Amino acid sequence: MKTLICITGPLAAYKSSCALFLAKDLKLPAFMKDTFKETLCETLGARDRAENLRLSKTAVLLLETAAFSTLEAQDVALIEANFKQEELDHLVQACKARNIHLLCLYLGGSPEVLYARYLKRETSRHVAHRSAGTMTLDTFSQSVHDYERVVYPESCWRYDTETDPKLLFKAISKRLEAYLNS
Repeated sequence: MKTLICITGPLAAYKSSCALFLAKDLKLPAFMKDTFKETLCETLGARDRAENLRLSKTAVLLLETAAFSTLEAQDVALIEANFKQEELDHLVQACKARNIHLLCLYLGGSPEVLYARYLKRETSRHVAHRSAGTMTLDTFSQSVHDYERVVYPESCWRYDTETDPKLLFKAISKRLEAYLNS
């Protein structure tokens, strides 16, 4: 059976870094929502928050399209995004319709630790990710809690990213490799 690995979770949880590590370490095709969103923003622009949110939704659809096209020729593909509940529900249904096993890797952490990472990278982020301005800790914490309330598929591995990221990524890779080879 084909497998789609979906890395998800709140902002600043090392999702993209983990996806890049796993793609390289396990030689997997990988697609990240931010790559699509940044390209859309550079090409089409986003004058306000509403347009930016449309780009984000379009990026998720392009992410799915790329992954499903890849799974026509490959057995495994990896995607990464901070999926909202409706986006994840759509992905689950699309995988079921195509007889693709969906394995979610949820990366999280305490709001305070994630917020410190968020602030550290915020000023250097692509303009596509800054349309809402810099969040306060309260707003950011609410966002983290929103992702914790998402109903994830039965096959979902959860990881706390407050440990050394390189050690964490190696542990995930080892577990994933064993899982894919079983």
